[in-house]
Amino acid sequence: MLHKIIFILLFVITLNSTAQKHPQIKGDWLLSKTTNKNTSQNLRQLVTFNQDGKLLIQNIPFGTWQYDKKENLLIIKAKKISGNYKLNQQSATEMQLIKKDKSLFFSKINLKQIHKDNANSGLIGLWEFKINNEIQTHRIVTFKAPDKISLIEKDTGIESRYSGIWLYQNKEKQLVIIGQMKGIRGINTKVNITTNEVNFLNNTKPVNLTKVKQVVSIEHLNFTEDDFYTKDGDYKYEDEAQKLPWTDYYQMIDDLSNVSHLVYKRASLVTGTKSFENKILKADVTANLNEEILEIDNIFNGFDRYNLPDDTQLKPNKYNQYASKLYPYEDITYRVINTTEKITVPAGTFTCTVVEGISNFEEKIKIWMVNDKPGIIAKIIKEQSDDFGHYIIYTLQKIVLK
Repeated sequence: MLHKIIFILLFVITLNSTAQKHPQIKGDWLLSKTTNKNTSQNLRQLVTFNQDGKLLIQNIPFGTWQYDKKENLLIIKAKKISGNYKLNQQSATEMQLIKKDKSLFFSKINLKQIHKDNANSGLIGLWEFKINNEIQTHRIVTFKAPDKISLIEKDTGIESRYSGIWLYQNKEKQLVIIGQMKGIRGINTKVNITTNEVNFLNNTKPVNLTKVKQVVSIEHLNFTEDDFYTKDGDYKYEDEAQKLPWTDYYQMIDDLSNVSHLVYKRASLVTGTKSFENKILKADVTANLNEEILEIDNIFNGFDRYNLPDDTQLKPNKYNQYASKLYPYEDITYRVINTTEKITVPAGTFTCTVVEGISNFEEKIKIWMVNDKPGIIAKIIKEQSDDFGHYIIYTLQKIVLK
């Protein structure tokens, strides 16, 4: 009797083990296509049938699987794809699962080898690319080991983020990108990778990725609004205006009368990366001592009169002898931290007065005011760390004379 019980237990254990294991099913597969009656959809999803009967999609636990050898069925319990599928497997690398009018098509992949190819591909890091020579949208794609990929699309006032998986097959020179990655998702062929560029075909369309290099240092602004006040709430820096370098309005007009415009580079940090989106801005200067006119375009909101967004006007920036001496800010809590700091920017080397401030919207600002060139700023850093945060650097590129 005891022998019979042991035999039955061993038979049940063996049956369950066989039901969950299949030498050609377990492993990593690429779900490439689904068909349903007369419709067909191309997919790219990484599906893993684990040895223990767990089903993973994109490396995330998604359900369970079990193989019924007697009925030749793959039993899947998972969202949207649950059911008993007839197994049509013609080789160890191709598999079709059929349930009534629905079919799932899989191709076997060697994920361990792909991870090795990923690590040695030269792709790991940050790259930027454009689609159809577009100007406005800035795209940064990040390849991480062993197979994670992310894409940031940044347009005027809009930032979108996507994530997925990348699989590089060195032998085939193919790059499979899984996820909502416009312009690069799917199977990319004829992949050519160099130190600074990657070229491939995406659905016969050529794509070029350019390596992103960290060329701008990040100097975070660590002061807070509390630093400007005593414990009793009194403002510490009542006499700061006297330390500012531009106190003579008429001297400003005279010094700027021969200046046509100022050229700045605006470098905006792409959130979650070490990459900057760069833009060149031009600030026109109008200075007439006889008419007592002084105007400098305030380009420190991210645009100039030559590339205004739709339905946007450039804010007037007219000076008079009673106007705020802290150009270009009127409403700001500030302090002077240095009056003799030398700074080098593309336009030259200048001795500056350095100001730290906080705006009404809790934006932190650091300004380098050129001491002997009234009205000209060498550099500005703007940082905000809330949900709509940003980190922006403006640097003076040229002083263009009339």
